[in-house]
Amino acid sequence: MAEKGREVLARIPGVVQVSFGTAVKETARYRYYLAVDFAERSVIQSYQDHPLHIAFADEDFRPMAPDRITTDFEIKF
Repeated sequence: MAEKGREVLARIPGVVQVSFGTAVKETARYRYYLAVDFAERSVIQSYQDHPLHIAFADEDFRPMAPDRITTDFEIKF
């Protein structure tokens, strides 16, 4: 799933990096981490609506992580 996500999501215009991780603690409520870095804030909306993102989220990520948190962050450093 991580390799597919990196390959698919990186093809979306404005995506500069895709990172995945798994929780160290096996009993953690949230087991998976997915971070997508964008070239600029304006990319967020086009990414959310992009067919590649929608397909990956529906077919691959959401089935693995039905209980998830989605938040947009702006890095300050």
